[in-house]
Amino acid sequence: MPSETQTLLAVFNRVGDLTLSAPLFRALAHDTRLSLLTRPFGPELLAGQSWVKRVFALDYPNRGRSGLGKFILGGHRRALGRELRQVAFDRVLIYETERGVIKSWLSELFPGRVEEMPRTQEPGAHASDWYRQAAASAGCDMDSYEQYPVLEISAAAREEARARVAAIGDRVVGVQMGSQRTNAVWPLIPRPHLKALSNEQWVALVRRLLDDGQADGVVFHGSPREQSAVRAVLSRLPSSVRSRCHDLTSVGLSLLPAVLTQLEALVSVDTGPAHIAAAVGCPLLVFFGPTDPAVFRPRGDGPIEVLLGNAPCQFCHETPRYNACRDNFCLGDLTDAELWGAWLRLQDRRA
Repeated sequence: MPSETQTLLAVFNRVGDLTLSAPLFRALAHDTRLSLLTRPFGPELLAGQSWVKRVFALDYPNRGRSGLGKFILGGHRRALGRELRQVAFDRVLIYETERGVIKSWLSELFPGRVEEMPRTQEPGAHASDWYRQAAASAGCDMDSYEQYPVLEISAAAREEARARVAAIGDRVVGVQMGSQRTNAVWPLIPRPHLKALSNEQWVALVRRLLDDGQADGVVFHGSPREQSAVRAVLSRLPSSVRSRCHDLTSVGLSLLPAVLTQLEALVSVDTGPAHIAAAVGCPLLVFFGPTDPAVFRPRGDGPIEVLLGNAPCQFCHETPRYNACRDNFCLGDLTDAELWGAWLRLQDRRA
């Protein structure tokens, strides 16, 4: 049983990294009453996990270095700071690579109690090695450290998800087209969705899934901001196919893990829900273009098939080439036959 020691872990990762961090969270929770401080989507994803006492949300964690920034964010941070102080955390953990503005804020709130955890790794090592290293530095028992991330699902969420998916069909395949952040339009510099398939590729794959009897229905996942991308694909489908496709972008992170357990499989680009699917055992086909699966491949107990793009400049993520790219060379050249072959390999893995 955890002791009465209370620990606050400040971790501002995106959804995928937050999911991959689950073994770190669970290891910490063996020895302390663990609370998390995350970006605003963290409570929705993690608040129902039995190993976390509470999840606090900090809006815009990397802003506030300037006087104007502190003024704009001051009210929210002061209110949150008062709330955090009331808990009287004995220990506050944060990655050493976190922005100085966050370290300073937490150090002011909890003088002498902020500990920095390393976040470095060997080139080419998987991202989960960051979290294993962090767990070791925080004094966790590494003999019980879990190999894969696991997300718990409540009975109520599972029943709601079962009802929603059963209304569509017995075999339902999910599609996750990707995060809007890789498709941001900066002033005067339109940027393509570098991790995505084209609309034509998605249309061909969805049609074949349904026409070949691989699925009774297809559901499209994503955040509400991704609805326009989903609708663009749906509008290109023949009416006979479109009637068997459903927009589930209204399903938030609190219910998404449960929904994924009810699917025949998820077909996704490299984005957060792919990691959630792996963490709940959903069969997963995931496409990698600019990011390296050796570093970012989803991990879990279920079958996972990875399809790589075929561009000579592949794995440019976090390099100047990635920032300068204005064409989706990585995934856009994959043929319909290659996409379908990857789907069939996933089915072989399930056999």
